[in-house]
Amino acid sequence: MDYWRREQIGASTGIAAAVLAVAASLVVRTFPDPSATDEAVRDFLATNRTDLLTQAWLFGLSLAAGIWFLGSLRGFLRRAEGGAGRVSAIAYGAGLLTIASFGLGLVCMIGASYPVTATTDPAIPAAIFQLGNAAVTLAAFPIMVLAASVTLVIATTRTLPLLLAGIGAVVAVVAVIASLSLFVDSGAMAVGGDFTFYGPFVAAQAWLLALSAMLIPRLARPTDVRLARRRIGDVEGRAPRVWEGQERRAAEGRRDG
Repeated sequence: MDYWRREQIGASTGIAAAVLAVAASLVVRTFPDPSATDEAVRDFLATNRTDLLTQAWLFGLSLAAGIWFLGSLRGFLRRAEGGAGRVSAIAYGAGLLTIASFGLGLVCMIGASYPVTATTDPAIPAAIFQLGNAAVTLAAFPIMVLAASVTLVIATTRTLPLLLAGIGAVVAVVAVIASLSLFVDSGAMAVGGDFTFYGPFVAAQAWLLALSAMLIPRLARPTDVRLARRRIGDVEGRAPRVWEGQERRAAEGRRDG
């Protein structure tokens, strides 16, 4: 298997991440209302413990695939951007922070439901559960930066269809709206509400699927020799080779000197 085929397989992990995330979201689809009592939250956790742990496991696999995809995305964006790759680095960091925020939410979900019985003080699991909701809500901020930075590179370099830039802009706007849930106490817009989770989640998964699907064919063996040389230089950990004409002129200059 050549290098470019491995790159395409790496990019396909974005599809795997989205599929696993959607599958995980279907395991448990109804959660306590943000204004639910501590007793209601405790009873929900005790009743749905097995399903919640299964959901957390699937989400964990999705996050693992997402980390792998971020590596492929960063490499592609950096080559497209050129130079120091500042915006590409911002996108990569925002992606990792997004995964870390969701990971913290999973930790809280597991901690809140393991183990919970009818005799457990309801305030403890309820507090941990709400902490997990807060962590997922805060993921809106790195999602916003991730979508905006990737959109910027696509819009300025045109290395991927502009449709992806449009979808990324929508994801960023939805994330901004979801972040306002910090000021809402109840309803779908509150922390732990349906929109606060499903709004950014659905938008991000749709964007991830489209981004991964369109990135795979772009990672086929390039016909541009300059891109190929720079790519191989990245793989082997050395600086890209200068053009033969430049080498010849440099050698002639040394002889003349």
